[in-house]
Amino acid sequence: MTDTNHPNAIIVMVDQMKATASHLYGRHGIRTPGLERLARLGVRYEHATTPHPLCVPARVAMWTAMNPHRTGCTVNRTPMPGGMPHAARWWKEHGYELALLGKNHCFAETEDYDLFDVWCEIEHYGFRDRLPHYGFKEGAPDAESPKGMDWVESEHLVTAAHAVRNDMPSPRGGVSSYAATGFEHRHYSTGLLSNQADAYIRQVHERPFVLWLSVPDPHVPYETPIHFFEQATAQRVELPPPGPVPDVDLPVRNRILSRIMRWPDEHVDDLRNVVAAYHANVLHIDKLIGRLLDTLEETEQLGETIVVFCADHGDFAGEHQMAAKGGVLYDCLVRVPMIVAAPERFPQDELVLSPVSLVDVVPTLFRLQGLELPGGLDGQPMRPCPGAKERAFGYSLYGARGPAFTMEQLETTVPSTGHAALFKTVVHREPEGDRSMIRNAQWKLVHDPMGDLDELYCLESDPYEHRNLAHDGRHAALKRELMTELYRWRRWS
Repeated sequence: MTDTNHPNAIIVMVDQMKATASHLYGRHGIRTPGLERLARLGVRYEHATTPHPLCVPARVAMWTAMNPHRTGCTVNRTPMPGGMPHAARWWKEHGYELALLGKNHCFAETEDYDLFDVWCEIEHYGFRDRLPHYGFKEGAPDAESPKGMDWVESEHLVTAAHAVRNDMPSPRGGVSSYAATGFEHRHYSTGLLSNQADAYIRQVHERPFVLWLSVPDPHVPYETPIHFFEQATAQRVELPPPGPVPDVDLPVRNRILSRIMRWPDEHVDDLRNVVAAYHANVLHIDKLIGRLLDTLEETEQLGETIVVFCADHGDFAGEHQMAAKGGVLYDCLVRVPMIVAAPERFPQDELVLSPVSLVDVVPTLFRLQGLELPGGLDGQPMRPCPGAKERAFGYSLYGARGPAFTMEQLETTVPSTGHAALFKTVVHREPEGDRSMIRNAQWKLVHDPMGDLDELYCLESDPYEHRNLAHDGRHAALKRELMTELYRWRRWS
């Protein structure tokens, strides 16, 4: 039995889902009735941003309620530092049971792993995926998995169902390929985690629990069950407008990323299929959400469980004629879905338009659970929590003050475009520069004090960020105002 004064919390974090992948946020999204149902039970945030559009920095930021320039985690090779205060420690001190089901990409220290009562880890390519191309787990101890409960499906069959993800077809354009396959639903990671979460929730819990249901999809590789691919294709979701090829009015890093990743015009049909596969995995996730709500209702735990749905960052998913992600701060990569449902504690079917961030998730949960947070955090409880304050802006950053990666360097890389080039250059592109973003519903500014061009977009008239207005004198006063706020946030002198 759970303590109704300190309710359970389920954080459903999906990987690389931009807000507008769902119809709730835009006309280029797939229909998501499960998320719509969740939103009717709670509050949907229209302008939620990730503090960093990479997996590890975003996840560390959420768990610490601190921005990446304070945690020091600014590339995928920098997991949660040893001894860093974070929510798993705080929840444990308050007597909560802790469970991770799915992708980690945050914790790498034994002391943090030991905080979790249940740890069932699966990542993009299956069990025991060390993602050597990111180096996230280099030198980290192996975490026993499963821990605290057994996998509810055959590990052998799940591994067999991930064979395609480990050997995807070669891309016919851009950097990514897709596959629609016919394995049993429960052996894909999303289906497995849906069943695993169902079993976990139905257990008898002597203490309130916090479940981090961390779904590897819809991140690459874009492999999906064929029936979801057919459903996504049948919806005929229109691709976003491609926009112009970046030219000299944009930063070099934007031009480099486009050179590597942009689909050639002659292969746009292939991009359309890649985006359909991406949307198909969003449909798979949406089915998980519906199943999760059914289980909470059937077990009479919905009223004593707070459910958060969010993503660590986004995906181009056709914008700028690209897919996947890279070192820029367009909305498709930094704006994420955010829904909080707490039927006994929050209003239902409410929309919040003021900016919020992933760093606000933990403070919001603690406020709703009646728990005290330590001071000095960047995150704050989100409206409509009692006493919540509105943010004026959302923020994000990218880079670790590394040297610039130049177009000349790219041109000496063989090959200089496509999937191989993306991974050959990531070690240079992830840490380069020190750029940051500030946005509200109307405007966005991106600036790097180490150099390169600024970006300024009017999100109302140019939601796809095709026209850089940073050097248009008509917006000079606005740019100065945004720059002042950005420098205050980053604590630049």
